[in-house]
Amino acid sequence: MSFNKPLIRNLVASLCTLTFCVCTSTHCQAELIIDVQDASLTSGSLGFVDVFIRSDGTDFLNSASYVFQIQKISGDGSLEFQASTGAPSPSQSNSEQSLSNYVFFPVTVSVNYLVNRLDPDLTRAAGGDFITPDVMLNSIDRLLVRLELQHTTPTPLTSFSEYRVFFANDPVNEFLNSIDVDPVGINAASFSNFGTITISPTAVPEPSSFALVGCISAVGFIVRNRFNKQSRSRGTNT
Repeated sequence: MSFNKPLIRNLVASLCTLTFCVCTSTHCQAELIIDVQDASLTSGSLGFVDVFIRSDGTDFLNSASYVFQIQKISGDGSLEFQASTGAPSPSQSNSEQSLSNYVFFPVTVSVNYLVNRLDPDLTRAAGGDFITPDVMLNSIDRLLVRLELQHTTPTPLTSFSEYRVFFANDPVNEFLNSIDVDPVGINAASFSNFGTITISPTAVPEPSSFALVGCISAVGFIVRNRFNKQSRSRGTNT
């Protein structure tokens, strides 16, 4: 049995070329890691918590949709997300779009950004942003979103309270690019990560502070009283 050697060589060369083209044209996705930071607020005040995004390899991104949730751990009062973007103050803002470490900086459009508090659940918020063209993500943290928070309490706190803000495992979560048909994968560690939010009591003057204020007031009263007496005495002598 004879073989057409030139034909076989051409066939092998064609297969190698095809394999090379497929391998070089396919974009291999890594996975995204969502990292919620820690933050601290004073009782009854407003504040924020930053959320960063990075890749465990190299990924491209032009659209992000996400859901975050607050969980109470201990203490009194309640921690909630500020109202949706564009709602009466206090509400979510798009201030992060102007920060140089924002994931889509500097190609940002204010109307593309939105964070909605999922009323009536004040402890859940969904948001997103999108741009053109894609940005590349690697191991360097980029700011994904700055979530505005507010703490409320009917009575002043006497001890610290603690909450967690975490990336919710929700079907709304989706990260896209213009290269791949499927969404960019999310590393499972993103769902076990959380940021600890510590609420400190409003500062109350100590008893010694009250005593000091009382002493100062008493000294002031004595000085004013002597001054008035001296003034009356001078008036009588004249």
